[in-house]
Amino acid sequence: MVKRMNGIKRWLILFTIRPSPFGPFALLWPDHGGQPKICRILLSKPDLSAPQAVKETFPGITSSACIEIDEVADQIKAFLQGGGIRFSLVRTRFDLCSMFQKMVLRAEHGIPRGYVSTY
Repeated sequence: MVKRMNGIKRWLILFTIRPSPFGPFALLWPDHGGQPKICRILLSKPDLSAPQAVKETFPGITSSACIEIDEVADQIKAFLQGGGIRFSLVRTRFDLCSMFQKMVLRAEHGIPRGYVSTY
């Protein structure tokens, strides 16, 4: 769904919350023409839970679910529980990242589990 503000298209941002051993986490994505891609992942902190961060950062945001985002949320939850998950970058909104951020995310994605490397 698209909202127009002052003639500018604004995509409706949706979110889902999932539990994890480290507290709840949130996935946010725009309702962008049937191609859901994650634009932000919020992890809980000791002084601010992910649900609180969602409410404070995005007042009025809508909770939702979709198969593609649910699959990623399930993978993140399994990873945080110690599972050996290999993430795909297909559901990532790289168009919102700077060139440097894209390079870092792709380099990080190439580092095998259990290894440490610079990017």
